[in-house]
Amino acid sequence: MARLLLSFLALASGAYAATLTATLKPATVNLGKSATLTLICEGGIATTVEQTAAARNLALSFVNNTKSIDIVGGVTRESTTFTYQVTPRVAGRFAVPAFKAMIGNREIRSDAIILTVLDADGNNTPKNIAKTPPPRCCAYTPPPLRCTPVRFFLFPWNCSPKAFDNPTYPCPNW
Repeated sequence: MARLLLSFLALASGAYAATLTATLKPATVNLGKSATLTLICEGGIATTVEQTAAARNLALSFVNNTKSIDIVGGVTRESTTFTYQVTPRVAGRFAVPAFKAMIGNREIRSDAIILTVLDADGNNTPKNIAKTPPPRCCAYTPPPLRCTPVRFFLFPWNCSPKAFDNPTYPCPNW
């Protein structure tokens, strides 16, 4: 009977319903700017949080943490908020790693969050990607009317001299 009462009290206090929620604002930043990562532990007081993996190309700086205990209608709600500054080192799309915390004897984890980092000028296109498609090397040119039907079927292509310099675009060479 005492064990059942203790289990009920633990459930009512939220000890078994602890969650760790991560939010990132803003989710897209320009290179040289930072985003704010907020970790909210509800259902218990977490003393610390730890990354579950290393953050590649991201610098995470601890800012502060706050603890709160609210009693509303006899129900106690405990929470801890941890704040980090996330500063990217290069442009790209990165996963801010998941975090973990201990509430009592139980480990809780947050989800990883995606951070999109644009160039300082707001461009999201990598510098080595062409902005226009490559020029065509071969174009179909209908044969002149004075050609014989055999010539029409044997020589339907007109290739520019540039086509012969680029081996990636095969052009007939006759």
